[in-house]
Amino acid sequence: MKDVTTGAEWGQVSPGISGQAQPPKGAALLSGESQESFFEVFYDQVRKNAQRILMLVLEAEVDGFIAEHQYLVDEMGHRKVVRNGHAKPRRITTSVDNVEVAAPRVHSEGSLL
Repeated sequence: MKDVTTGAEWGQVSPGISGQAQPPKGAALLSGESQESFFEVFYDQVRKNAQRILMLVLEAEVDGFIAEHQYLVDEMGHRKVVRNGHAKPRRITTSVDNVEVAAPRVHSEGSLL
């Protein structure tokens, strides 16, 4: 199989900028480790990023909801919609694997309409 960026066969050394032989990118990771451990490390990073993205999306959704309702106050001047920590972590099934996500909680007092 050929490397798309260099045109060299996998495992071959490609010439560097100065004309000296340079190992292809990622060769150090693959040369001493088995392919299985490479994919374990790779998918672990993908799972962590999927979890991080889900958490960021949930936080952004809560931030937007709270910002939308920030002007709702009770007779004492307290906001009716506020953050209330995070819920118990739950497992979410993604195309990568199951990831654990602790969704942010919101406390809303009374009717929001």
